[in-house]
Amino acid sequence: MATTVTIDAQDVAAAGNFLEQFLSDSVPDGDFSRGTALRDLTVGALASVFAYLRADATQVRQLQSLTSVASATGDDPEALRDAVVAIMSNVFITPKGGNQARGVAVAHSTSLTDVFILTTHRFTYAAGVVFTVDADDTYFIPQRDLVPVFDAVGSILEYQFNIPLVAVKTGTDGNIAPGQFASFDRFNQFVSRVEAVDTFGGGKGTETVAELLERAPTAISVRNLINARSITAVLDDQFPQIRNLLVIGMADPEMQRDLLTGVAKSLALHIGGNVDIYLQMDLVETSFTGQVAAVFARPDNIVNIFRDPFSSFASVQVGDVIRISAGLTFVPAEHVVVENRGTELIVSERVPFASATDEMVPAGNVSYTIGRIAPLFNDVLFDIGNTPLLTGVTSRTIGTTGRIALPGGPVMDILDVAIINPPGAEAAFQSPDDGFVHFTKQVNTAPSQLVVPGEPLQYQIIVNNPSVAQSMRQWMEVRVGTDTNPTRWDGYNLRVRYRTLSGFPSVAAYVTDRLQRTVAADQLCRGHFPVTVYASIQYKLKSDVTEPLNDTVVAQTVIDFINLFNTDVAPIDVSAINTILRDTYPSMAAVLPFELVYILQTPTGEFVTYGTQDQVLLTPSKQTAGPVLDLLSLAVSDRTVRYIANDVSIVVAQAT
Repeated sequence: MATTVTIDAQDVAAAGNFLEQFLSDSVPDGDFSRGTALRDLTVGALASVFAYLRADATQVRQLQSLTSVASATGDDPEALRDAVVAIMSNVFITPKGGNQARGVAVAHSTSLTDVFILTTHRFTYAAGVVFTVDADDTYFIPQRDLVPVFDAVGSILEYQFNIPLVAVKTGTDGNIAPGQFASFDRFNQFVSRVEAVDTFGGGKGTETVAELLERAPTAISVRNLINARSITAVLDDQFPQIRNLLVIGMADPEMQRDLLTGVAKSLALHIGGNVDIYLQMDLVETSFTGQVAAVFARPDNIVNIFRDPFSSFASVQVGDVIRISAGLTFVPAEHVVVENRGTELIVSERVPFASATDEMVPAGNVSYTIGRIAPLFNDVLFDIGNTPLLTGVTSRTIGTTGRIALPGGPVMDILDVAIINPPGAEAAFQSPDDGFVHFTKQVNTAPSQLVVPGEPLQYQIIVNNPSVAQSMRQWMEVRVGTDTNPTRWDGYNLRVRYRTLSGFPSVAAYVTDRLQRTVAADQLCRGHFPVTVYASIQYKLKSDVTEPLNDTVVAQTVIDFINLFNTDVAPIDVSAINTILRDTYPSMAAVLPFELVYILQTPTGEFVTYGTQDQVLLTPSKQTAGPVLDLLSLAVSDRTVRYIANDVSIVVAQAT
């Protein structure tokens, strides 16, 4: 920091008057009045030095206060930044270094092959704008995830696959528009080109002085995850990719995870000890491919599945008790059956099994009986002489016909659901573009078997643990099995393309780390509940405008506004979108009236449709379709949702 101390004649005169008075009081016999030799030799010689020291001391005092630092540094922005940083560093607050832009590129390959991309491979979009694969280690794309592209006669032209990329440098230069990459390191001999088909986002420069001062009130706090202010301060510092966050705790109406039910009839108690941290981060595309009806591990790691390949559970009813007498720690233990799936029993998640015996090396078994009469519970299923059976298995894995389970983590919007290796019997439903069978219509009930070729196939989203929806514990299933033929797609590979939050797992792992979390609290990072916004917007240009607007660019302006909107402050409304368009594109004469249709993906997996010509609010008066739900009991409010838009949901065109 370089600041200049300046003095003028008035400063020197004031200093001289002070020295005259001071010396006269200190040396009563001396004459320091104007015109005397003593004054010229003392006051006159020292006045300039004293004026400089006085000005320097004043400047030092100003540089120690945020309220006066601007006047001390004048118009020098570099000096002002250095001064503010120096002051804030006294309380351990430093400027954020900025964010790297992220996005998904599409690669084009001439051959069906496995692809490996090293973290050192570089993708150059333009001079100085370089990206690498957004992964901690070598990024692997199996050949089954490569999508074939067909020509008009059904021959394969090429294969395409997605690559998540992150900019090498922080800053806005990485927020690139759709276009082809100028060059890239040759990571695969068959890849001919790489292109960005969507705008990359999230790139941000070093935090400005104004931004640093704005977050200072919440940054000055206890540096741990103990309360809302400190959680905000710590996570903002540790993870600059977080745009906004909302902390929900005890007594907040959205806090429903701490609700204890079943204590007494019609009685429910909030017991505290739970904290939900809703994170707004950049959206990033990902995909998951799984075999329909295969066994999947529960993402929440709860062990509540019970099997015995040598016994039949036909006589077991909901409410019966499994009594484990050996094979687990802390036995005997009793577990209430909440569901009988025929070959496996599901026990209450509130009292799961201590461990999964099918994961032991070698795999283990438990000794058990099942019954309804305490204390031995051996009146329904037992061995000879009412003794325990010895072949029980506890597990966290579960398989359901017609479904796959997605990995844990937020699912903000589903982009595509497709069987990528369909049987020949389903040829009538295959897409001519890629040969896949696509499911394009989401429904709230079991998909219908009655769909005929040419009509959209249906799929259903089911969240089995809505209390932790949009977190790393979320257990979300995608169902394509139909109402009358649930096994129709069993054994085939179902690929789900969706958008999640970039970097979310790292923040979630940090918050739950034993060395970071509050010991007596269950702190859970969550994504906001997504609300997809649809609009068809028309505009008119001014009469003297001859150059038309690019409707794709105009639509992207609306999409970016919606995706970055912070619901903690206020809801989106139609007038705000109108204002953004008029301010961004002065050549517009008018934006014609339009309606916003918005669809909430609830924590249960069901969707609810709303419509408005003013504010986007989740009020019953605006609901147009879907089940009537008590949203607040599911932790959904206008501040725990996030508005999502894409190039399909937002359409912009010039009015004719």
